[in-house]
Amino acid sequence: VATKASGMKKNVYGNIEDLVVNMTMVTAAGTLTRSCNVPRVAMGPDTLHLAMGSEGLFGVVTRVTFRIRPSPDHQVYDSILFPTMDDGIRAMYDITRAGCVPASIRLLDNTQIKGFDVNTMVGMTLLFEGSKETADRDQRAIHAIAATHAYIRDFVMNYYFLCDSFETAVPWSNVPAFIAGVRAEIEAVAASNRVEVKPIVMCRVTQVYETGACVYVYYGVNFFGVDDPLQLFFSIEQACVEVMLRHGAALSHHHGIGKHRKKWLPHVISTPSLRMIQGIKHAIDPTNVFATNNIIDT
Repeated sequence: VATKASGMKKNVYGNIEDLVVNMTMVTAAGTLTRSCNVPRVAMGPDTLHLAMGSEGLFGVVTRVTFRIRPSPDHQVYDSILFPTMDDGIRAMYDITRAGCVPASIRLLDNTQIKGFDVNTMVGMTLLFEGSKETADRDQRAIHAIAATHAYIRDFVMNYYFLCDSFETAVPWSNVPAFIAGVRAEIEAVAASNRVEVKPIVMCRVTQVYETGACVYVYYGVNFFGVDDPLQLFFSIEQACVEVMLRHGAALSHHHGIGKHRKKWLPHVISTPSLRMIQGIKHAIDPTNVFATNNIIDT
């Protein structure tokens, strides 16, 4: 709850904000909770939303009432190959628009899989859950959409490596350019630091929405012979954040900001928003007990 988490099956079950009915958060000023467990309220600003994504800044969540769903009676695992990443992204967009998004849908780039053209092909993984009728219907619909994007079937998926991963949310119109930009920037920073081995950069689209997608980036850079590997990491991170900002992406889709990335927060939310967060912090935690200097300087 405090990290505003999201899971790979959110298409069926929702993100954490869709699942919480009620909660209790203990703060330095007292306990925040609600007397009724109801599906929705319109009783002024919902103070319980302060806990969502707060990363412990305001207090500790001690109790949560969740919506629950029956376990699925049918599961189907599937995979689809596309000639290029752009084809896969367009297929994901079409699937989202068609309303047949399965429980899990993930698009993996060709760094991790072989087949078709090893320099451009990508793979998509899918998991359908629910009734057999619903799963079969959605699977047929998705295969029909995939056929229009020229998919193929049946694919298989160190030393001195500095590795990291990050995730973000990107508007659909910017997803291809964002992925290309991140890859280019990581390779450019590595080259400028005289890294002799070409970096490994892997991208995947892991969550889909009507207006955009969650994109993960995994990379590995060989730092053998590099004078300051830590500075190399910071330079890569700065370059990747600049790509996010250029393409209207979020600093995080669900991992959060913490202390490490809070310096970029003023670039993505307005000054009044930051002041409001600071004001709430001072109001309910005046002695700065909880999550000191998390998200904002306290």
